Amino acid sequence: MGISYSEALHLIESVAKRHRALRRDDVTHMELGQAVGYVVAQDIVSPEATPPADTSAMDGYAIQSYRTAGASPQKPARFRVVGRIRAGEAPWREDRAPPDDSLEDDASPCIEIMTGAIFPAGFDACVKYEDTKTARRNRNGQPLEILVGKAIPHNANRRLAGSDIAKGQVVIKAGTTLQPHHILPLASLGIEAIPIVKPPEIAIYSTGDEFVASEPWLPRDTNTPYLLSALLDMSVSASSLGTLSDDERQVYDGLEAALAAGHDMVLTSGGVSKGRFDHIETVLEKLHGVDIVFHGVSIRPGHPVLFAFKASGQDEGGNPRSVVPIVCLPGNPGAAAACFRFLVVPYLRILRGQPPEVPLIARLQQRPPPGSKASVNGHGHGAQPPLLDRFQHGVLITTEQGELIVRPSHEQSPAKLGPYASANCWIHMKPPGSSKLDAGLVECYPMSPGKGLFPMTMG
Repeated sequence: MGISYSEALHLIESVAKRHRALRRDDVTHMELGQAVGYVVAQDIVSPEATPPADTSAMDGYAIQSYRTAGASPQKPARFRVVGRIRAGEAPWREDRAPPDDSLEDDASPCIEIMTGAIFPAGFDACVKYEDTKTARRNRNGQPLEILVGKAIPHNANRRLAGSDIAKGQVVIKAGTTLQPHHILPLASLGIEAIPIVKPPEIAIYSTGDEFVASEPWLPRDTNTPYLLSALLDMSVSASSLGTLSDDERQVYDGLEAALAAGHDMVLTSGGVSKGRFDHIETVLEKLHGVDIVFHGVSIRPGHPVLFAFKASGQDEGGNPRSVVPIVCLPGNPGAAAACFRFLVVPYLRILRGQPPEVPLIARLQQRPPPGSKASVNGHGHGAQPPLLDRFQHGVLITTEQGELIVRPSHEQSPAKLGPYASANCWIHMKPPGSSKLDAGLVECYPMSPGKGLFPMTMG
């Protein structure tokens, strides 16, 4: 039947860590606006503090808060407007304000201030327009004196220098997939380019005589378009090398050329089972320097999946100078998609220095229609062995009470692709006794391996 999924994942992680150690210096810099979707290679540290100076958080008047102590609607504090400052203007100089003894009616000085303007020296709070009344205006209708009918706290509506981002603070950690919202703090710091992990280069081969010919009754190759788009979603560089026929010599020549071309990974689909025309395993056994790590995993769908790697060259310590993993996916489209999501994606995350993926936990709601063979213990082909990790597509919803519910698609045959049009998640159903979750709860992963988003609906 093959090794367990947890064993397969452990072996994949081991090779991926070795591979990552060999390409730690594969870092490039990319303009901030173009870097969304790529993995940050190094911690991004703030070169300065923001805001660089105390600024106003509101439109209003900069005042000395202690002068409002005891103020009330019946006995308001009186202020005379001695100036005005807008966002973008140079800091207010204290000598621009008249001294206290030049003010009439015991009014205290204040400065009209706009949101984002640098706070003037000698003033410690901003009172909002709506918390004031205009007592007197000049001939142009501008306020000359205002009244404040309540006590204003120290530092009210005042953004202190460095209160947002401190100088030397790690703003974005290495291993983060840059998202649009990350641009906000980075742009505020004047950062124009960031270090990203150089995208791995992945080569893709499809196999099968049915895809070489172009007769209308033959199936179309769905695996190559899917793999190309899924890797693009992860901001990984991928290219199709074409289709290999069910001929051992052609498969050998194709894989030998791909392994010699400097790719970071080779993906194949099809030709990995035990059929008369499945040549992948035989070819890999003949290729020089290739080690087959496993062939067959106790999962559904995708149990014939094969994982191998080729190590080349040696350093002074006898360690390989390069590692090229080879992941041979089943030809069945649903099986290929499941193996990509739960074996290839974890490898690529480690290779790019990303943390382990964290699933959402939802309550499984299994409701097969009358007469359907789909069940919680299978994928549409009757009862399955109990010690399997099963990956099913489904729909994750949130109820009005805020509970997450996941419903597997009614049809789970890996050859049927219609349900993928409405599915929004993968469900990982672990073997009995192996899950730490309460009964009825399962792990859910987004269909999109790059963006990590669940387009959920209300149930």
